[in-house]
Amino acid sequence: MRSIGSTYSLFEVAREAFRAVSDPHDAAEVANALHLVNYTGTCGALNFANGPAPGVAIINLERMAGHNSLDQREANRTVSSAGYPV
Repeated sequence: MRSIGSTYSLFEVAREAFRAVSDPHDAAEVANALHLVNYTGTCGALNFANGPAPGVAIINLERMAGHNSLDQREANRTVSSAGYPV
């Protein structure tokens, strides 16, 4: 159950992208909208437009610690093992 917040956020991101397009059946328009999603939801602030790479957003694992029962040390260890600064 730890990943429920990040899994749910995938649906939030999809909802934001579909709301931004005029034709949800236009794959190119939806793909472009996904790269521009910038919202705050279950995982906190996610900005795909200005992330570390185009179409990439970073989840703050320390913030998620309170939502998925990770304690602070485990959240920091997870971030460190991925090579991101703690």
